[in-house]
Amino acid sequence: MMAAFAAGLEEKMQKDQRIRVLTADLVGSCALKGIEQTHPEQFINVGIAEQNMVGIAAGLAREGLLPYTYTFSAFHSMRACEQVRTDVFYNGLNVKMIGTHCGVSTGQAGSTHFSLEDVGILRSMPGSVILVPSDPVSAGKTADVVYRYPSGVYVRLDRNPLPTLYP
Repeated sequence: MMAAFAAGLEEKMQKDQRIRVLTADLVGSCALKGIEQTHPEQFINVGIAEQNMVGIAAGLAREGLLPYTYTFSAFHSMRACEQVRTDVFYNGLNVKMIGTHCGVSTGQAGSTHFSLEDVGILRSMPGSVILVPSDPVSAGKTADVVYRYPSGVYVRLDRNPLPTLYP
């Protein structure tokens, strides 16, 4: 699912120079190696600093760019909760937040990386929109929907390979 979404995003990046992809030091884990290599001028690795990543993305959006933030869903929803709420949703900014490794799919990383609360937390924020594609095909299509959506959105992507449900 992450690869399908990233492929759809990379297709958009070839045509839209406003797109910026930010990650919290999760290039490999979030299937972003291809984007980092083919679009280095549109790629920002902020390090393990999710709160800063969301704040930077809000600033980029305020300046007319189109930022996509990538981190594990537990960290988008809890570690950067205040920035997501205040900087993105309260201000109606066009930041696309991609939460990966949802549920208990992080396995051996343990409960600190589990994301069971992300939908509940983010859905309670005014103006929030949450998309949860069900398979790789819908994840690829979700990249199109997210790109066209005029405001902030949270996309929840599973880490593990899933079968195609809707060809």
